[in-house]
Amino acid sequence: MNTKTDCAIITRYLTGRAPTALTIELFERVAEMNGATDDRWKKCMRHPWLLPWVDAALAWRAPASPFRIQMVRYAAVLECIPEYSDLFLPKQRSPFYVVAIAAQGVWAGSKALIGCLFLPFI
Repeated sequence: MNTKTDCAIITRYLTGRAPTALTIELFERVAEMNGATDDRWKKCMRHPWLLPWVDAALAWRAPASPFRIQMVRYAAVLECIPEYSDLFLPKQRSPFYVVAIAAQGVWAGSKALIGCLFLPFI
């Protein structure tokens, strides 16, 4: 895979939006700093449907893995880009937002457990 494809996959995964030219440029710089990617990263870029499951499982079981370090670096890049910054800044929320957060926590835990089933095969 190439950096532009990786950028599109990761940007859509983390923000739900398409990457901008600046995003692609910054991802290329980060990719140069990261060096070689691990096999799990390559498999997730070939099969993007695996990404949420593997990411959740590694966040729980191996937070310091090269895969997670790369994800955190890319998330940091996205936080700094004005087009995406609104996604990372606090907003005024309804008191019922706590229920939504709890539901997201349950969903994240489910992804981590299911992702752990995939890890031995990736």
